[in-house]
Amino acid sequence: MNILLVDDQELVRDTVANLIRRETSFTVDGARNLQVAVAMIENRGHYDLVLIECALPGMARLEGMSTILSLKRTGAVALFSANVSPSLIFKALELGALGYIPKTIDTGTLVQAIRMMGRGERFLPPDLASQREVPHQESGAVRLSIREKSVLSHICQGMTNAEIGSTLGVQEATVKSYIKSICTKVAARNRTHASIIAIDSGLF
Repeated sequence: MNILLVDDQELVRDTVANLIRRETSFTVDGARNLQVAVAMIENRGHYDLVLIECALPGMARLEGMSTILSLKRTGAVALFSANVSPSLIFKALELGALGYIPKTIDTGTLVQAIRMMGRGERFLPPDLASQREVPHQESGAVRLSIREKSVLSHICQGMTNAEIGSTLGVQEATVKSYIKSICTKVAARNRTHASIIAIDSGLF
């Protein structure tokens, strides 16, 4: 399998490429930006899988991915990023991405995800995969406090509980209690599901 990793951070490119090469027989090339990636695809003619950071400098979040997809010269394209909101991930899927690999993933799961997408199978982290088509309440039925709305807004931005607590000046345990209340009110199974409901139902 031939893989192209598009990421502006050289350390990320080299580390991930070496991990993949160590665990597989795959060929892995790296590109520091979209322009280089496009040139490499055009010169090589085909990649089985392109993993692309959605937050490339100077570009809209999914612009790079959409450009790669428009070339129609790759077997599969997937987001490889961190702190991405569920709504953005699902939008990427709608545009044609085959999956999303978080940068926090362990090596074994990374290799498994790459093999799956190489076979044309979709890959999402389990907590997202189980929520892809979950129905939700209408926004008009949800009544959140001002602080709960603030916490939920930060969740939608991809912030961790610790980061939210630091931003709001409260303990992480307090943030968890707000999230528990939010999940109850919007009928969500967890914080990720709550953010999907919030974004899809127009709470923000």
